[in-house]
Amino acid sequence: MSVDAPSGRPCAGARIRFEGGRARLMPGAVVPAGMVAGQFSVLSPGTEWRQLTGTVGGPARHAGYMSLGRAGDAEGWLLAPVPHGAAFAPGCDGAVTAPPGLPVETVALARFQQMACLGVQRLPVATDLDAAVVIGSGPVAWAVCWSCAGWGRGRCGCSPHAELPRSPGHLAFGA
Repeated sequence: MSVDAPSGRPCAGARIRFEGGRARLMPGAVVPAGMVAGQFSVLSPGTEWRQLTGTVGGPARHAGYMSLGRAGDAEGWLLAPVPHGAAFAPGCDGAVTAPPGLPVETVALARFQQMACLGVQRLPVATDLDAAVVIGSGPVAWAVCWSCAGWGRGRCGCSPHAELPRSPGHLAFGA
């Protein structure tokens, strides 16, 4: 068993390691007793790219930040904030359980929506986001825009352009 350095959470068998700007597939590992095997991972291309390019001149790291697994076929999916493919303790800090019967694709999409909602909900209710620009083009950025429209908070747009953070009145959420 190892500890994921960025999060400090115990995990085992992370499958992808970023080193020197390259991705390396790691061999599968035996799942330790009491841990849940990581069966799927949540991917956000912008986040993965930032993690990978950060290793060009920086330290190596395991790739990813969200792994999904199940303790049994009748159980709901568990989402744990650990690297791609890593086994994890079912009760690890930050893990959430989806209701049984939900497809894994729905659970992964719901995770992006949850990340978006957590960011938008920190804003005061009266905040008008009409004409706001969300920096990013990935699933979290789009979920922020959908959340704002759904809650009647305004119609904002998404843009991946790096120069936009210098604009007044911007909101920046994940890639």
